[in-house]
Amino acid sequence: MASIEKELEAILKAIYGEDVRGSIHDAIEKINDVTEEFTEEISQRQTDFEDQITTEQTSYENNLTQEFTEYKAGVDASVETALTTSAEAKNYAHDAQDSATAKASEASGYAQDALDYKHDIQQMAADITNGLTPMGGATIATLPSNAQAGWMYYLTENGVTDSRFDEGAGLLVLKNEKVYYTGRNTWTIMRDSSVGLSVENGALCVTYVVGGGD
Repeated sequence: MASIEKELEAILKAIYGEDVRGSIHDAIEKINDVTEEFTEEISQRQTDFEDQITTEQTSYENNLTQEFTEYKAGVDASVETALTTSAEAKNYAHDAQDSATAKASEASGYAQDALDYKHDIQQMAADITNGLTPMGGATIATLPSNAQAGWMYYLTENGVTDSRFDEGAGLLVLKNEKVYYTGRNTWTIMRDSSVGLSVENGALCVTYVVGGGD
């Protein structure tokens, strides 16, 4: 800080009025200069301090904003992953349920096939027990209407069943296959009922029925 001792000493030593006034003027001017210099210095310090505070505040806010943005992005990603995992789990459970339902339906079909086959075997066994009588050869058309239970014929040519057969009409029967008259007033083929023969576009087709006939 500037000293004004020199100016004060000049005032004390001044004898003439002009010297006194000059000394007082110089002292006051020095005080004014010192005051202005100090005021400028304080003002600059205040400005520097405010600038520093503003810079630090801006930096803090920017860092806080960046951290929040990164945290929010992480939370959003976690939520998206959780939703995706949940959806995949639901789809897997649905697929597993569909698969289990299909397996159960397939097993039920096979069980029904087994029951049907058992019934066919039991019926054939009963018919055989009652006695089958070979009657020679015939065609579907020439099978007698007055046949008796147990009469058995082998086919002399390929033919197609009609409404008189247990298997229903429209089933292809090959030459040399055997048919016999049941005690139920119907004809039946001595063949596994799960095997079907048909002709499509002039070609012989063999069909194996599984799954309950579906």
